[in-house]
Amino acid sequence: MARIVVVAILGIALGAAAASFLIDRSSPDGAVGDGGAVPVRASAPAAADLPDVESLLDAPLGAAERATIFELTGQANLATLDALLSDAARRPDSADRQFLLGTLLTRIAESDPEHALELLSRLDLDARTARAMALVWLEEVGTDADGIAIVLAALPQIDERRLRLSAIARYTAAAPEAALELALKFDDEEFRLEAVREVAGLWAEQDAQTALRRAESIEDTEARLRFQSSALAQMARADVASAVDYLERRYQGSAVQRSQLMGTVAMEAARSDPRMAFEIAARMGPSVRDSLQRTAIDRMARQDPLAAFAYADQLPSGHARSLRAAAAREFGAQAPDAALAWAGGLDPRSPELVHEVVIGVSRADPLRAIELLETGDQGPDLLNYMSVIYSAVIRGSSSVSPAEVGNRLLNVGDDADRQRWVGTFVQAWSDFDPQGTLDWLVANNERVDTGLYAQLAQWMAQQDPTAAFRYQSQLPPGARDVWASAVARNVAASDPAAALEWLAQFRDAPAYDAAAAAVADGVAATHPTEAVSLFAALSPARQVEAAQGIALRWARQNSAAARNWIATLPAGATRDAALGGFLSAFHDRAPDEATLALFSSETARRRALVDLIARVRRSDQALAKELTSTYLPP
Repeated sequence: MARIVVVAILGIALGAAAASFLIDRSSPDGAVGDGGAVPVRASAPAAADLPDVESLLDAPLGAAERATIFELTGQANLATLDALLSDAARRPDSADRQFLLGTLLTRIAESDPEHALELLSRLDLDARTARAMALVWLEEVGTDADGIAIVLAALPQIDERRLRLSAIARYTAAAPEAALELALKFDDEEFRLEAVREVAGLWAEQDAQTALRRAESIEDTEARLRFQSSALAQMARADVASAVDYLERRYQGSAVQRSQLMGTVAMEAARSDPRMAFEIAARMGPSVRDSLQRTAIDRMARQDPLAAFAYADQLPSGHARSLRAAAAREFGAQAPDAALAWAGGLDPRSPELVHEVVIGVSRADPLRAIELLETGDQGPDLLNYMSVIYSAVIRGSSSVSPAEVGNRLLNVGDDADRQRWVGTFVQAWSDFDPQGTLDWLVANNERVDTGLYAQLAQWMAQQDPTAAFRYQSQLPPGARDVWASAVARNVAASDPAAALEWLAQFRDAPAYDAAAAAVADGVAATHPTEAVSLFAALSPARQVEAAQGIALRWARQNSAAARNWIATLPAGATRDAALGGFLSAFHDRAPDEATLALFSSETARRRALVDLIARVRRSDQALAKELTSTYLPP
């Protein structure tokens, strides 16, 4: 039963005032003084005889409550309806509010459309609600180009395009022929075609055959094709055979246009009847046929993978290969175990199809795909396909989180595979979520290689090197120097001059020594004096680390100056590292004896010569042989 509370619209205390207001507003002949012309029904009840809107909306409106509202608003005068509409407009958005607004607006528009629109324009309606009310108003006064223009002028918050399409959609349900005529009259060609497509689809839902007959008389070729395409697509969703029959037996357009429309039908058929879509595609031209067959195979593989392979095998070998691959990928995504069993039982064995199955598995179950890669059951190494797994996870198309994949990779049994796969994963993940990647590295600090921090730091340094450097304070002690060094090296490589100024702000930071060593290495070629100044302030361990890079880069620019600097270094590990860097700068000549004499020991000298000869051998085997016989005799 309807729950009706009989109170004054503005409350018990204001009941008399409200009634007085409603009476004062209306003159005996229905005119309103300051409020504008508002006809008043002679039988309108007093305000105190109307339901309290708040009470009715305390709970969801059922059928009985809505029927009561219809009855009571049908008896109210316009002033009362105005007050009710204003009250409803102030309430929070809900389906019941939309119903009440629409009902009240309909009642007002029945008596005075102009007043209804003027009232709407005064209410502070959001765009969504305003569009819904505009459609109610148009249904009452008639949907045509003039009506749409009037309501848009009154409610500027409405998106014009959406209102026009929504109005045409509603109009089509009641009068499809008139809706089409309206759509064809729009001046904007793009919108006209979109409106025509909308009308066609809705009309075809009601009566596709009538809609298609009407399309034949549309003079504008592009509009006609757009209408026919939309109507046939809708027709094919219900009955593919009827759509094909229409095109083959009753269509009156050109062969080219028939082919285009048949492609539309085939695309729709691929969703519901891929076998028929495949058969339709076989009759199409090459450019359309290939894409249609691939779509049909993808759809068919979801329903019956083995049938999809059978269809693909009917095609010429080149095209069949790509379609079989697509089917195998879809098979792997839909049924990993069955797909793997099928692929493993092929005779002759097809590594390519096994690979495609694994790719499909990775999209459906990334953790299972990692298991396959780890065991090697999939055939050749599929490290290159790991990007498919990462993409599915990182972009959110998988229910598995990136952290779960990372944790699984940390349990890969083979150490070499584990390092490669985790490294590839961190690189891919950091492109999308550097903070999430860093949090995962820190959480698993004891199990990850510190080099992964350097990899992530380089990426973050490209975005904001200062912010990236400060991240090192969040890291475990063992990772801070690696992080700071990687950030600083990236800055020095991109802008050596700015790197020196950038580094100065971190002089008191715990990881400054590591960052200064990286900057000194990076700026040595362009700012050797500053590089040497930084080098002198480094700890002994950092000097050994930086000496080789400084000597290498400086020697390429000014070998004499670099050698003179090396000679000033005390004998030992630091000078030996610098000499190794100096020698590696030259691959086309033998080292001079004076330089070799600067090594602190024969062991250090021999090690540097071995490295030098290995590099020379890549480009000049004759020189490498000569150096070997001279400096490394048997």
